[in-house]
This record gives sequence, structure tokens and C-alpha cells, in this order.
Amino acid sequence: MSIHFNASPKRSASGVETYYYCYSSEPLAAALFQELCSQRRCPRRGVKRAVFYVLSHNHCPATLLELGFVSNRKENAFLQTPKFREQLAKQIAAGIAKARES
Repeated sequence: MSIHFNASPKRSASGVETYYYCYSSEPLAAALFQELCSQRRCPRRGVKRAVFYVLSHNHCPATLLELGFVSNRKENAFLQTPKFREQLAKQIAAGIAKARES
């Protein structure tokens, strides 16, 4: 799992997205996306297939998470708080657990 915060020249860009490369990783990416969006009002940027090195050169299920935009002033303010980061960590753990149940 590769955890990131996004950035964009467009300051209004916001939201969560997850990426996977091989189709065996898609259920994990989808479960994580569902958990990350379950308690948060933000744009759902989707679950997407991508040929990122960290994903395409991995031999086990792998995802890349974009948890928000540091270039968005409002979203960045949330990302800076320990309480919000703890919430994200709990949602990631719940997403992993949900994917393992499937």
C-alpha cells in the first residue's frame, strides 16, 4: 500500500481516489475507496487502473491511495490534524479487513 496526498495547480481540486494495476488488486482498492468515502463528504474521484511503478512492479495485491489534496486550502487544513489522520488510518484498516473478508 502506497499512501499519498495529492496536489494540483487547480486549487479547488479535492477528493479521494485509489489506484490498482493488476485486476487481483481491484477488490482491495474498491474496499479501501468505499471505507475512505463512507464517513467523509468529498468528491469521489474513483477507483482507477494505473501503470504506476509502485503498483506494476509488485507481486502481491497493491494499491496507491490519494487521500486528499494538500493544494486545496480547506482539505489541507483537515489533513494537518492528528484526529483526521487517525480517522484515515482507521478507515484504511477497515478497508483492508473488508477486502480480506471477500
